[in-house]
Amino acid sequence: MPILTKKIVLPSDAVKAKSPAADVYAQIDADLTIASQNLPPDWNNSSGKSTFPGRLTKGAANTLWAQSYLYRQNWSR
Repeated sequence: MPILTKKIVLPSDAVKAKSPAADVYAQIDADLTIASQNLPPDWNNSSGKSTFPGRLTKGAANTLWAQSYLYRQNWSR
């Protein structure tokens, strides 16, 4: 799959060559590193009710990251 990291304005902006799997996984790792560092553990307010149901949390980002390691059979992480 191609790696697209910039906003697509014109349809031609999305026409890109297929990226190597190693580059795709490197981008996934970079994105999930940022997500894991910046997302809250939950979106609950002071009363314990979720203020933004369905939004990604730190735990969800870490779960996606673990799943990507499983797909790669990277058992050392």
